[in-house]
Amino acid sequence: MLSALQQQVKSRGMTPKTFRQYLHGASREWAEGERWSRAWAPHLSQCRSLLDTMIDDIVPRRIVLVLGSGAMRELPVESLGRCFERVVLVDRVHLAAGLRRTARYRQIERVWSDVAFPTGDLLGRFVAGFGPVDWVISANILPELGAADGGRHAMGAHLDGLAALACPATLISALDKRILNRHGVLLDGGSLLNGRDMPRSGQRWKWERRPLSSRGQTWREVRMVGAWADWRQNQ
Repeated sequence: MLSALQQQVKSRGMTPKTFRQYLHGASREWAEGERWSRAWAPHLSQCRSLLDTMIDDIVPRRIVLVLGSGAMRELPVESLGRCFERVVLVDRVHLAAGLRRTARYRQIERVWSDVAFPTGDLLGRFVAGFGPVDWVISANILPELGAADGGRHAMGAHLDGLAALACPATLISALDKRILNRHGVLLDGGSLLNGRDMPRSGQRWKWERRPLSSRGQTWREVRMVGAWADWRQNQ
């Protein structure tokens, strides 16, 4: 896609060399979000609504740490920028497309780190390294961890690390996907969490990740998303 290539080129200069290998995939996903913005809108609205509601419960509001900030589509960036003294966005890719949304907020900063950053006890140390963090958001990291070698262990360590934090830890993650034909018949599907079961508490909604297109595509991809306002309460 031309727009993906343009985004990749624009983002290259601001990206540390170690993380430039991830620009291609992130840029393609960003372009898909642009192309399918109408289909993604309900999912993004659910994410932002949950986080906006959580802001009201966070006191004090010194630092919020977002693990897996991505293209920031799921984040109410403006609300975070207005309400917190410091907003730290952590991911292995930060695209130039997001600069416009954050430009007016000097307290928003970007940190480049692999999405498989420290888990378990090390996650607590990683978070503590930023100072007095009052809220941690884990945004769709679990599928990335689950797809890697030792995925189930990495996911468990990440969840254990969130549960052990001293501040609220909001978790949002895609859980599974289904491939359906235009008549709604299931063609394929499966867990995005390497078969790991998640608590039935929290919220659930469907994300039309890849809708039917007018270009002859005869199938669509629907993902189930789970969200927990404070993962610590599920322990």
